[in-house]
Amino acid sequence: MLAFIFIIATLATNCAVSYAASGCDACRLRDEFVAENGYKCFPLNNGHVACTCPDQRYTIDKPCRICERNSICGGPDNFCSEILDSTSSGQDGNTHHFSCFCADFSFYIGKACPASSTTMQTSTMTMTTTTTTPMTTTIGTTTIMTTTMAIPAQK
Repeated sequence: MLAFIFIIATLATNCAVSYAASGCDACRLRDEFVAENGYKCFPLNNGHVACTCPDQRYTIDKPCRICERNSICGGPDNFCSEILDSTSSGQDGNTHHFSCFCADFSFYIGKACPASSTTMQTSTMTMTTTTTTPMTTTIGTTTIMTTTMAIPAQK
């Protein structure tokens, strides 16, 4: 009877481990998204896996990618780039895990673009129609031509 319980326990343990190990494929840990850069996989006791990012956040059963978070860099016209762990120390001495490249051609390390760089600026231009009226006056044998123009006032 003891041998039977041992076999059942062994099978249950092996099935759970193999399921969790194959579940780590959900984290897609390859290329630059590897443990050396702060991306890891942790099998959970409920059969799911936690995929971690280098900034101490995680996702369940899907890759953890900093730049795939909603509005990480502000508006949709800005771009995000994840920084490798080995090069993540900024000029301020803090560790940063992403950079934002803004629509106004500025960039920020470790923080989103300011709202002013994501807002489209509009300018209004006032146009004034100028009308010219040619007049011809004949005095004797001399012809005088004049043109009247309306010039808009400067603002």
